[in-house]
Amino acid sequence: MAASPYRGVAVPIGTAYDTAPTPALDDLARRFQATRAACGKDVWPWVFVNRMIGSRAGAQNSTGENAHHRVLPDFGPMDFDPGGRARNQFLADWTAALTVAQRIGAPGVVLDLEFYNDPYVAYAISRFAGQAGLAPRSAAVRLRALGRELAGIHERVYPAAKVWLLTSGITDSADQRIGGEWFYQPRGYIALGLLDGLAHSPGVVIDGGEDGLGYCHETLAALSTRIAKRAELLAPLLGRYAATLKVAGTITMWGDASTRHGWLSEGACGASTIRRAEDFLPYLQDLNRAYAYNWVYAAPIGGYRPFDRSIADRFHAILRQSLGNGKF
Repeated sequence: MAASPYRGVAVPIGTAYDTAPTPALDDLARRFQATRAACGKDVWPWVFVNRMIGSRAGAQNSTGENAHHRVLPDFGPMDFDPGGRARNQFLADWTAALTVAQRIGAPGVVLDLEFYNDPYVAYAISRFAGQAGLAPRSAAVRLRALGRELAGIHERVYPAAKVWLLTSGITDSADQRIGGEWFYQPRGYIALGLLDGLAHSPGVVIDGGEDGLGYCHETLAALSTRIAKRAELLAPLLGRYAATLKVAGTITMWGDASTRHGWLSEGACGASTIRRAEDFLPYLQDLNRAYAYNWVYAAPIGGYRPFDRSIADRFHAILRQSLGNGKF
């Protein structure tokens, strides 16, 4: 990994489904420092807002690469209770991630805003609000307040930290219309609260593009269209949060289209005209021209394992070529 073209790697401090307390800070710092020494890259601690989605008695968590595509039964609403266990565990994770990032000299942290326990409520404020027993506007206010609370912790612990949102929910402000008012998707309000809270700080929020851009594209022309459309949709927020909001690209790669399965065989991924790893070169070049930050989702089901040199060297040569021997 040390010879790879990456500047950094994201490493979770736990899993999206943890219910146990946050690991001890000293233990986390030692683990992340060891990872940093072993890979020779910046190591960004990664935390999950899913820790705030409480599970009801008897609910069974499901892990694995495709878990975010399943609707898991019997999960309760997001825990907004100031004394709530799930809420406080998530905030403890967030504080720990920022603390460890500062200790090891990482540029920042990764904040994963996916609702893995219950994806059904994640994509419409009406469903999220209904599950929480709130009016849509009240739900949006609470989510935005959570984002501001995260910003407050950020300011106290590591004010200069970058916050990389893999999925932000802020690309489309007109996701759902209720009672004459347009709403973002639920996670978008957390991102907006974070942006509000960091508006006058040295911190930076990076919109990673999982939702605004996507991991896969049918053709190179489709990628160019998505880049342009995303810029148009984000223009108001980029104007409002000019010093704080940055935009990143993202992509996933595979070695051989014939071996794709799972979510890589669906949607834009399944329809992609890319047949082999080398075909990604112009896509990577376009992303590097468009964005200062880029994220590669190294999905094992695509045949890419970045820590296995017997496989990874092929992919890393393409990444390096796309940058002119720079860093991705």
